[in-house]
Amino acid sequence: MMISTLVCSQKNYRLSLPITHTSKISDLYFTTDGKKLISGSQDMSAKIWDVETGFLLAENKLHNNTVEQVRILDKLQWTITAENEEVMLWSPFQAERPIHYFKNLPPTNILSSPILAISHSNKHLAIATESGTTQLYDIRKPDPIRTLQMTDGGNFSLKNIQFHKSDSMLMAFGSKGELNVWNYKSGKLLKQFTKNQTAIIYDAGFSENGTYLYYSCLDKDTRIVRVYTTDGFAPFFGVGNPQLRPSILKVNDTHHYIAIGTDEGIVNVWDMKQKKNLLTDKIHSNQPIKALHFSSDGKAFTAISSTGIITSWNLQSGSIIETHHINEGKITASASSKDIIAFGFSTGNIVLWNGIEGRLHKKFDTKIASANVLLRSIEKNKLFIGGGNGNAMFWNLEDASLHTIPGKHKRGINQMLVTKEEKYIITSSYDSTLCIREKKEEAYIPTSIPLSSEAATLLLSPDKKYLLVFTMTSDEMYKIDLATKRVERRISFNKNLVGYINQAIFVNDTIIAMAVTGKAIHFYHVQTGKLLNGIPIRNKAPFSIQYNAKYNVIAAVLSDGTMALYNLFNFKEVASHRFEQKISTIYFDDDLETMYCFSDNKLYYTVPVKASLDKSNFKLQQLPKSGEVKLIDIKRDEVIISNNETVHITQFSKSQYFSLVAADSTTFFAVNDEGYYKSTSNAGKLLFYVSDSLDIISFEQLDLIYNRPDKLLQAIPGSDSSLAKSYQLAYEKRLQKLGISRNALQVKELLLPEASLQLINQNGNLAEIKVLMHDKQNGLTNWNVWVNGVPLFGNKGNPITGNRKRKMDTVFSLNLSAGLNRIEVGVRNKSGLESLRKPIFLKSSSLHIEQKMVFIGIGIDDYQQSEFNLNWSVKDIRDLASVLKHKFPALIIDTIFNKNATKRNILALKSKLNKLNENDRIIFAYSGHGILNRQYDYFLSTYDVQFDAPEQLGFSYTDLENLLDNILPREKLILIDACHSGEVDKDELEKIKTVSNSLSNNITARSSIKISTKKKIGIRNSFELMNELFTNINRGNGATVISAAAGTQFALEQGDLQNGVFTYCIIDAFRQNSSLTISQLKEIVTQRVSALTKGLQKPTSRTETIYNDWRVW
Repeated sequence: MMISTLVCSQKNYRLSLPITHTSKISDLYFTTDGKKLISGSQDMSAKIWDVETGFLLAENKLHNNTVEQVRILDKLQWTITAENEEVMLWSPFQAERPIHYFKNLPPTNILSSPILAISHSNKHLAIATESGTTQLYDIRKPDPIRTLQMTDGGNFSLKNIQFHKSDSMLMAFGSKGELNVWNYKSGKLLKQFTKNQTAIIYDAGFSENGTYLYYSCLDKDTRIVRVYTTDGFAPFFGVGNPQLRPSILKVNDTHHYIAIGTDEGIVNVWDMKQKKNLLTDKIHSNQPIKALHFSSDGKAFTAISSTGIITSWNLQSGSIIETHHINEGKITASASSKDIIAFGFSTGNIVLWNGIEGRLHKKFDTKIASANVLLRSIEKNKLFIGGGNGNAMFWNLEDASLHTIPGKHKRGINQMLVTKEEKYIITSSYDSTLCIREKKEEAYIPTSIPLSSEAATLLLSPDKKYLLVFTMTSDEMYKIDLATKRVERRISFNKNLVGYINQAIFVNDTIIAMAVTGKAIHFYHVQTGKLLNGIPIRNKAPFSIQYNAKYNVIAAVLSDGTMALYNLFNFKEVASHRFEQKISTIYFDDDLETMYCFSDNKLYYTVPVKASLDKSNFKLQQLPKSGEVKLIDIKRDEVIISNNETVHITQFSKSQYFSLVAADSTTFFAVNDEGYYKSTSNAGKLLFYVSDSLDIISFEQLDLIYNRPDKLLQAIPGSDSSLAKSYQLAYEKRLQKLGISRNALQVKELLLPEASLQLINQNGNLAEIKVLMHDKQNGLTNWNVWVNGVPLFGNKGNPITGNRKRKMDTVFSLNLSAGLNRIEVGVRNKSGLESLRKPIFLKSSSLHIEQKMVFIGIGIDDYQQSEFNLNWSVKDIRDLASVLKHKFPALIIDTIFNKNATKRNILALKSKLNKLNENDRIIFAYSGHGILNRQYDYFLSTYDVQFDAPEQLGFSYTDLENLLDNILPREKLILIDACHSGEVDKDELEKIKTVSNSLSNNITARSSIKISTKKKIGIRNSFELMNELFTNINRGNGATVISAAAGTQFALEQGDLQNGVFTYCIIDAFRQNSSLTISQLKEIVTQRVSALTKGLQKPTSRTETIYNDWRVW
């Protein structure tokens, strides 16, 4: 999803999250080069994806119905999307508005949608419908230039159309036995293949290179497949089978192969030239084949069933290469390009499969927790959300943090109620359950109660003791005692109401008004339990109602979008307003003098209650934040708007706003209208920027400018100003750590240096690349290149000599890593600012690349100063080496223990590391004491270290960084099981003494330092906040460093574990899982260590490479 637009270096950059669709995928389409994919969905949106990276480049939310068909032109200048009665041309570069809608579409019906085809020249568009009519358009113009009509008149059901690669022919076929080929430029019918009214055509089309035309059909009880040459339409191949339904076909021109997939789950592959069957197999019992794919070399073939079973065969031997099950639900759309197959699922997820390598390429499955219900608490400065995922959550607007409340439903929440002081938080769900969460000692205890159907309304009784639940389809009311959580009374209105209850509200302490689909507002007396006289509404059903006690009227939104007012003195209509925009929601302001009448498309009317009898037109206004409006809540001057994915909070009196996006309580994001944001680290790793030209920009540089939680809080009414100040100090600490001047980032228009990469040549895994660098104002100081987040020229990069040199070009050679390589260049100027990194992606074409796994371990139990001896450090390293050797038999192990663990011997490892290549992997593990000297510099202990002066013989953290810097391997993991191994801030060390005194007799700290405690800051210090708020964008030497403890914590040995706690948890994670990426290992180990030490120790990452989350296990 596109979140906000930022301006930097005189260019626009959109901040984006790769959020997939929320409901069924209806269509998928690749560009001809296979680099971009467009998807359409039942959620009424279209999204454009970068195939290699999985990044979301653009999205269109302008449709009002399911986006049934999607097409994109090769150069991305235009995109075409279709819903039931509308076909839109729009630009991916400006997706917020259409270029034009195509006019005079062929006739359609409510159950079908237009069918699209783009000519290979990208100049013409064909739009067809089931009626058999096809309209031809010049893509640049909205009016049709020609009409083509199937000859079968009204007895036709057109299924598909396709342009020939030569750009001269257009094919159309229908299920009722007709297949035509035209010269679409002249309109001449070139060939009609069948006019048999009893025939049923299953599939038809041109082959990819245009050599053949093929179709399959049922003709006279025989299911047949026919192939013709397109040069003269001569018969070329045919096969028939009376038992199987050949529902999908695929032709390979180069090798003259045809693949046939049936509804019975059977696949056949034929060599058409040799008339030879190459393969017959069944991949899934009675599940239709949904997609077929030949590898580009013609040696492999892949078939996919509707349930996601993927099977690949070697066509030369007929043997199965691999079978894989993608458990994402039912496949609803598919497309292929070269060796990538895309599948869309009923869940809204998209999977890309590499057909030639038989592996998962990408998966688009990041979801947003949609907001089904919104409740604003001004007093507590919170926003409660009933999520589409079944979770109840709240945003704390004092610090823009998200929290999940216990008690999850199986389906989405549809109603929510929060009592005073938040003693009870109550939700109902589409799964027909009620959840009452009662607050006890600062924790919520959930109780679930089954209902006969989903709730229409939740009401709290005037005495606050009972909950009244009105169900929708069963027309019942439950009276529930909140203290006991028991149903005290259950009343059915079935015999007295006509229709279902849409909503119920209190109009006084004893009377409830109910909006009923049976065209009436009914009233119910709570004490007597009787229905009272109602208000009949002629020819319309009340959808939503609100009560105004000041004027004693009920305002109702009726089924036709009309707003009406009813006087409760005489139960008569006193006003009715039919607005130009159909109304869906109505609210009264706090003083009950004004009504806000909202439409679904960001527009609203302000209606003074006193003037409601005046038939004059009321002013139509627009909400400050654009987008479709699904939910609204109003408190005082504030308006909260949701379009399911995003919640926007703004004020009627201001144009400013801020927006909230959440997947869960660990992945959320908040942004204001200037683009300043706050995110969790999980959300931060998903963020990226897209330029106006759809170029992907690396996250780090713009994150440095716009990741400003302090500025975000300043835009939120009622937020904590002292916390905003603390956030500002944390931001300044971040700049200080990175060595960047704050003044350099505070100019009105930030002008960064610029750098770009140009591929000159690639031969196998060797690439020759040109770098172009310049700066308009300041001199250039140094440049570097990163491959998958690892610096090519070491951490410090290449210096640029020459005073105030503003321009430089150079060429370098690069050995690519196996698979896909993300290559970036960055150049710095004298202000310390770095250019935006626009990555290029190169794939190594070498098929066989040697890769070694190397383990280097250092463990010290026995020290020259024996009073500092430990128990389990050597065993830590031996146990790690053993478990890794079991997983990787060819593992190269190099260990240094006790007396041999001197600084000289550790530094000597560099010569061995220099002999490794780009594809080798390194795991470096240290277990022993961690020491802080008097200046709070960090050292790993050596055998002969002087503990009171570790800078003399100790191994500094800088030494460790240099050891793994400027070497060829790009996959490097450092594990440090030592005290204070996380990063420390010399200004704010304050906790160590307190923690040291709290250790039990069974636990030993791997530290020798005693540091006096300083006075604490009121809130967490700025260094802690910096680590919590900001993603570490300093990539260092490209290694991921996982430390056993924070800089102010101890790493612990525990006797019953016979290991350091940190190392024990790593080994246990390896043993409990078949495979782990580095991020997965870090998450598991962090949670386990914290649990085992009761929070005394929490692993941290000094550095991590977010673009290279490699599989370590």
